[in-house]
Amino acid sequence: MASDSSNIYGSITSEAKKIIVHARPSALLVGDTVLCAGGEAVLSINLTGASPWNLQLSDSSTYNNIDEGSYSLSVGPTTSEVYTILSLVDGNGCSAREEDLSGSASVSLREIPALNVYKGTENFTDSITVTEGEEVTIRVTGADSYNWSNGSTPIVSHSYL
Repeated sequence: MASDSSNIYGSITSEAKKIIVHARPSALLVGDTVLCAGGEAVLSINLTGASPWNLQLSDSSTYNNIDEGSYSLSVGPTTSEVYTILSLVDGNGCSAREEDLSGSASVSLREIPALNVYKGTENFTDSITVTEGEEVTIRVTGADSYNWSNGSTPIVSHSYL
């Protein structure tokens, strides 16, 4: 709504403007996980503000046009990694500040199990031929459980959990 008035310096026009102030968006990241190499972990992010959101994680990955305030994403790191949220912009164009971004998700990779096969004191890395009745020692490290097979039928199963 405009109004006009005048004084000795001329006419003055004033107009009322509506100003909308939006709250800054925020995000909380959770999802600590331990997985085997080649696996995927699911991280959860709770978002506030107006959708859609765009965000960037500490590994430089970006996620755009997120429509849900409770969002899950999959990551498959090649090394153990701690994820945090670096930036967040909501549908109003409002950017989160560092203090608006909380939580972290630690994704740890388990060691790949190592298998050593010994015939006497000789260590075989590929294949080994064994005569029936001959002794062979098999050592495995780095796993919680083991399943042994002759190629078609499981013959031994052991768990250390």
